[in-house]
Amino acid sequence: MKTLELTRLSRSQLPMIPTEQFQDRTFGIMQVGYTPCNFIERAWIPLASPDEDKRLWSKQRVSCVPTGEYDLIQRKSPSKGLRWHLVNEDLGIYLEKSDCPDMTTSGLSDGSPLFTRFSCMFHPANWWYNLLGCIGSGLSLADFGLAPHDKGERGWGVTSSRATTAILESYLDESLTARLIIK
Repeated sequence: MKTLELTRLSRSQLPMIPTEQFQDRTFGIMQVGYTPCNFIERAWIPLASPDEDKRLWSKQRVSCVPTGEYDLIQRKSPSKGLRWHLVNEDLGIYLEKSDCPDMTTSGLSDGSPLFTRFSCMFHPANWWYNLLGCIGSGLSLADFGLAPHDKGERGWGVTSSRATTAILESYLDESLTARLIIK
């Protein structure tokens, strides 16, 4: 089984990127075979403290996935085609919606609902706002200049997203199963 390790980068590791851009995006690096790749996600937006149940930590379409270990499962997405999906039910990350616990009957001992997520995958995306809780890949980080969607902020993102996603998928396609560790 192949194991990949995605390391999220801190502000101090990326001094060229303006501090305010870390409010809405997260960058990471990972070695895919012999190719060093960069990754972009939405920012980490906690919904609960780390002392609470991990399934309460983040919400679908708002935040990047929690750090942890994931099974990578290849599955066809209706909108994105054949992609590698992240699954860790202990962290509330499921393959598809039908796998998620019923939000009306499941929850914590105090009756609060679990925040579950599904269809978290690697797919082409150059900017954080192209992602709804998934991970976008690129060969390098770049400042794309002003972007209207960023409301005037400088547009840092990743380059060659489709090519890098193809590298990742080609590397993983030799495996029936794979593992991802996000630090």
